[in-house]
Amino acid sequence: MTKLSQKQQTFVKICIITLTFGLLAHAYRFFNASFSHDSLFIFQPVNSEDQISYGRFLIPIYVALRSTICSPSLIGFISLLWLSVAIFIISDILNIKSTPALICICGILSTNIAITASFATYIPWVDIYMLALVFSVVAVYVFYKYKYGFLFAALPLLISMGLYPVYFSAAVVMFLILLIKKIFEKEKTSAVIISGLKMLCSLMLGLVLYYIAVRIAWHLTGVAPSED
Repeated sequence: MTKLSQKQQTFVKICIITLTFGLLAHAYRFFNASFSHDSLFIFQPVNSEDQISYGRFLIPIYVALRSTICSPSLIGFISLLWLSVAIFIISDILNIKSTPALICICGILSTNIAITASFATYIPWVDIYMLALVFSVVAVYVFYKYKYGFLFAALPLLISMGLYPVYFSAAVVMFLILLIKKIFEKEKTSAVIISGLKMLCSLMLGLVLYYIAVRIAWHLTGVAPSED
């Protein structure tokens, strides 16, 4: 059997830790049918027109690939997988390798109030939320790892917002963390300012691409933007 690389071992470790925390915190929702509020939509297929009208024009494509089966346990495990991928990318960006630190990150990100409320009330879409988070941190990864990443980071930002625009804020927070990290590492002020401007450029370009794409989606589908 081929020995796993260090990164593969880290990913497996993150998956196991996230699954453990996720089941401890949310297993009741995965395996019980006591639904309320928007989670009642678990019994219905995703309304594509509604999602497109809200600007989430990539959700119908994702649901077509995932299938319209809306099993809470299926969505729960897929959500934890996407969350594990996001945590792995975050740990790689921030160069976090120690097991205690990974346990803290996995615990916080898999049991915080946002994801708990999502599983409790919006479970038909939680895997979509987590995939949006993945693409949001992928944008930061592209920015951080490649020479002209500040330009190409706009594409995963577009995908993230096309799934669920709220997770645009995750990229903003990650960029701020990177800036703070640079400051603590005592990089030159000019270098920090240039990095900040490039980050702002990536975010603005992502918003512009999303603005264009969502209007194209509304035009092609004939769906009017929501007024809610």
